[in-house]
Amino acid sequence: AHKDAYDRAMGAGDDAAKKPAPKNLAGQIDDAINNLLQYRAGGDGVRALATVKKMLSNIVANPDEDKFRSINLNNDAFKKRVSSLVGGVALFKASGFTKNVAAGKLELDATDVDTDRIQQVLTKIEAAIPTA
Repeated sequence: AHKDAYDRAMGAGDDAAKKPAPKNLAGQIDDAINNLLQYRAGGDGVRALATVKKMLSNIVANPDEDKFRSINLNNDAFKKRVSSLVGGVALFKASGFTKNVAAGKLELDATDVDTDRIQQVLTKIEAAIPTA
């Protein structure tokens, strides 16, 4: 009886225990922002959101500029401010970036720049960042 309860709790043989359906874009953005806002010590979460906001704003202002559409995941400043925090990379992925593991980069192909999508992320970030 204990094994049956354990198996049920662990989802063994239960199709209903599969991963939930992927969230829509707004849900992904909200989850990533909420995860970042959990980092309150030293203002890390807000600093990460401000960094993401600046980087995405650069893309909206200069969509054809390659340097804004490629992020080095090994960059110490980026690691410290954004990628080491849960939700940081997710905001870039929600904005259309893909992870190039071999190159160690997050990349947004010039043909994939969707400024409306990026603006949706920016609007949610702006709403989440506390004003002084």
